[in-house]
Amino acid sequence: MKSPNLNPRRDDKKARGELNTPAKLLAIGLIPACVLMILSVIQAEVIHGTWDRLNAVLAIVHPARSNVNDALPAMAAARSLLETPNAPIYDMTKTDTAAFLYPPIAAVLYIPHVVQEEFSSWSLVSTNRLVFLLIAMLVAAAWTGRRRWPSAVEAMGTLVLMAVFLPIARSLELNQASLYVALFLGAAWVSLDRGFDVAAGLFLALAGAVKPHLFAVAPLLVFHARKTAISAAIGAVFLGLTSLLVAGVENHVTYITHVLPTASRGYAFFPNQSMGGFLHRLLTDAPLDVFELSAPNPLVQRMTAAVGAAFYVSTFGLVLKARAHKWMRREVLALAWFVTTMIAPIAWGHHYAAAVFPLVWLIGRTQRGLEKDVSRLAPTAFGCALLGSYFVVTGLSGTGARLFASYGLVGALLSAGAFGRSLWVVARSPGAELAAVSERDAEPVLTRLRD
Repeated sequence: MKSPNLNPRRDDKKARGELNTPAKLLAIGLIPACVLMILSVIQAEVIHGTWDRLNAVLAIVHPARSNVNDALPAMAAARSLLETPNAPIYDMTKTDTAAFLYPPIAAVLYIPHVVQEEFSSWSLVSTNRLVFLLIAMLVAAAWTGRRRWPSAVEAMGTLVLMAVFLPIARSLELNQASLYVALFLGAAWVSLDRGFDVAAGLFLALAGAVKPHLFAVAPLLVFHARKTAISAAIGAVFLGLTSLLVAGVENHVTYITHVLPTASRGYAFFPNQSMGGFLHRLLTDAPLDVFELSAPNPLVQRMTAAVGAAFYVSTFGLVLKARAHKWMRREVLALAWFVTTMIAPIAWGHHYAAAVFPLVWLIGRTQRGLEKDVSRLAPTAFGCALLGSYFVVTGLSGTGARLFASYGLVGALLSAGAFGRSLWVVARSPGAELAAVSERDAEPVLTRLRD
């Protein structure tokens, strides 16, 4: 005998979807991520007594805690070009330590800081703090969507994320070029979200000028944001010609024939959260806590190339399958960026700073009632929590420790999987379209579904 319904009002609310309120979805999606962040503090700061993460956070408000050592090779390259056009900027005897391994045009970013030698460090730190502020503004813009000003909650949330999401704080602390990459990618995200496709492509090209693997994002956008892909290609050509004029042919030959092959060996050093770093830690005995290029290992290099190709081809196939759903452009951009970053030979933890943009976009959608469940928010938030946390892995031993050292890569895989799954679901089920569209695209989709 069927038991009587003792709460018909709850059933009515369930039928209307009122039980999954934005507040409940946000709680379900974000609480596990917050718990993970707390556990990382307990593991690193309380148990192991390291204050490495705290120093990165304090560098946001205390410039003296910044470290310019990582930027010195780039500044030296910029100084060489400033003093002698087309001067050699690559010292291949230092590739096992801190060295300038960026494309030649990346040195141009540092030229303004070396015009006056005595103020170069101050200029770099001051400029990067301004870049940090611009990134915060872009995070707020990605969160709020079409609205002009963020609410008090959104503004406070942006400030908290900028402080606790370690890749951004670490980029500022180390004055890394990844801060500029995050700025360009954030500008590309916001531009694409608001319909400025050409501008999005140009910002993507600027990001690729610093991290060339990001040019591989453009082909994945060709079905959903063709203007963005084309403008990124045009921007790449323009930046390439500019780079040749500024740095000369010889530096580019050195970069292609020496720097890239050398850097492709990768690092087993635990901050390297790429597929290659994972394979080095899994298949070799290289130490986790030593910052040095891995010895040439044909097996690891071939496997890294094979895994990277498999991921990229699979992503292209998925994007191709979902090509009819043009409004999925943000999902495609997020997936493309995660995949191309993971399969790069080197992906330091701070290279994932731009992960904050798809995260806050999903939070904003959930807040506005546009996400019907947490199938995208929960894995993305948990993945970004892994990317944004700090766990002590040095001193640990065994296979488990070498696997645990890739916790950031696991986070990137979770986040990429969330966006990839949404593309797969929508491509297979036309009725699922509304789960993925923005408020700007909802009405055309509703009209087509009614017809």
